[in-house]
Amino acid sequence: STPGVDHGVLGDHHHALGDPPAALDAWRSAHHRALQSGAPYVAVDHGLKILAAVPEAERAWWGIHLGRVLLDAGDARRAERVLQPVCDARNPDDALVAGDLLCDVYENVGKGADWTALIDRIRDRVEGAGRVGRHAAHCALAMWSTTHSDDRAGRDAAETAMALAESPAEIRRAAQRLAFSCLPGRALERAEDAARQALAASGDRAQMRVRSLRTLAAVRLWRGHVDEALQLN
Repeated sequence: STPGVDHGVLGDHHHALGDPPAALDAWRSAHHRALQSGAPYVAVDHGLKILAAVPEAERAWWGIHLGRVLLDAGDARRAERVLQPVCDARNPDDALVAGDLLCDVYENVGKGADWTALIDRIRDRVEGAGRVGRHAAHCALAMWSTTHSDDRAGRDAAETAMALAESPAEIRRAAQRLAFSCLPGRALERAEDAARQALAASGDRAQMRVRSLRTLAAVRLWRGHVDEALQLN
């Protein structure tokens, strides 16, 4: 890419000239640059233009991606708006991955009825899903069940998600779910093993390591190691 060029402006220029491929290339470059420079909201502004312009086959991926960026940035409301349409995607894997993320949104903003209704939809679609969708579905079911005092079902769902996980991101998410699902039943050794798996799967990604360290801190606190838990936080 050319130094000094504002790729977002360049994309807008190509779009105005009726050149969608060139516009998309420029917007993608602007989006990735903004992410790398720690400007998630700027990245999302470019990403929403991409979402509106890409072929239908790519929209689910971009919707899920932008939902994650917004959720990580703390903008649950906009994450909700981006993720909701993907939950109706024809591909069950796309719908379930988006649903798992949207469950996080509903938990964060206290939309309990919407969360429960979404879980019912996830249960309806999981049977026809592939590995990726089933992993996401069981992560969602683990959190919902544990939060709603069904500890056994929560742990079973989290163990299933762990068994389905392949990528570091999938392992981290499932392991965090498993760690929390083990706490109410005081399966603290298994909880700590899972928390340490989540941390190992976080690699050198700072934001992911912070979340995994908080999970480990919660487990260590349950095990009575208060000083260590405070240091991890």
